[in-house]
Amino acid sequence: MKGGRKAKKHFENRRDYGQTLESILNSLAYIHFEGAAPKHLVRELPGPCSRPRSAAPSRARAVRRNPPSAIHPEPFAVWLLQQAGLDPAAYRAIAVQRRVAACFRLLRVDSGKAARELLERQPHLVPRTLNVLLIGVTEFFRDRAVFEHLRRVSIPELLAGRGRLRVYSAGVSDGQELCSMAMLLAEAGALAGSYLLGADCRPEAIHRARSGCYSAGAVSTLELDWRERWFEREGGMFVLRPEISRHLHWSVENVLTYRSINEWDVILFRNVAIYLEPAQSVLIWETIVSRLSVGGLLVTGKAERPPGQLPMTRIAPCIFRKEAA
Repeated sequence: MKGGRKAKKHFENRRDYGQTLESILNSLAYIHFEGAAPKHLVRELPGPCSRPRSAAPSRARAVRRNPPSAIHPEPFAVWLLQQAGLDPAAYRAIAVQRRVAACFRLLRVDSGKAARELLERQPHLVPRTLNVLLIGVTEFFRDRAVFEHLRRVSIPELLAGRGRLRVYSAGVSDGQELCSMAMLLAEAGALAGSYLLGADCRPEAIHRARSGCYSAGAVSTLELDWRERWFEREGGMFVLRPEISRHLHWSVENVLTYRSINEWDVILFRNVAIYLEPAQSVLIWETIVSRLSVGGLLVTGKAERPPGQLPMTRIAPCIFRKEAA
C-alpha cells in the first residue's frame, strides 16, 4: 500500500495521473495473446513514466490507429487456408502472419509467390504446410490441475448421474488431451461404455492422432506407471494400447463450421478461440455450448472463457458447467 501511495503521489505531482493511466490501459489493449505485443509495437508504446504525454503525441496516436487486428497476413497464408476450405477472415491476422516464416522454412523458399508455386506443383505438401501454419500445442494432461479436478470431482459427478460419457475435443491436434480423458475414464471403469471423438481441420494432425504413436518426449509428462499401463514400447516410440485406442474416434473437420446433431457431456475446446477474430470467436463459443448437454462440462484453455451471455458457470479453473436456460 505504501508503494502504491507513493506511485500515485508521483503521478499526481506530474499532473497527468489520469492521462498516464489511460495510456497504460491503451497499451494493455494491444498485448498479444501469448503475453507480449509484437516487438515493433513495444518499441512504439510510450513508457508510463518516461516523459509527459504531450512529448510524443504522434506515436501514441499511431499505435491506436494501427492495432494488430489491422495487420494483413501474407497473401500466401490466405491462399493456403482457402485450399483447406477454411475462412481466412476468421483467424487473427497477427497469429497467422507470425507462422508464415516457418512455412517458408519448411518449403525452403523465400517468398509467398515461390511457396504457392511449389505447392501448386506438389499439392501433397499442402497438408504438412497447413499443419505448420496452424500449429497445435498440446501434451498429455496439459494443465495438470485441470485434469486432476476432472479426475477427482467432475468425472465422478457426471458418471454418477449418466453412467457413461460422450466427450468431444475440438481442435484436437495430435490427440493427447483426448487420450488423457480416455485414461481417466479407464481408471474410473467407464471407458467401455463411453464415446470419444477428436476433430481437427489438419489431416496430418488427425493422422498422427489416429496412429496413437508418440515419441518418448511426448510421453515424458506422464507418470511412469501410467506410461507402462497404457502404452507399448516399439523401438523409440510409445503406442497406445488397444484398451485405450479402440475407444477413440477421429475426424478431419473444420470446428468453426461443425454442426453436430449430438449432445456431448464433456467438450474440450482449448486454445482455439484465442486464434480467432472476436466476432468469429463469439459464434464458435455459441456453437460449442449449444452442443453441450445441460449439466455438461466445457474445458477451456487458461486464457479463454465463454462469453458472459452464455449459460455457463465456472466451477474450477478452465472448467465450466452448462446450466439450464
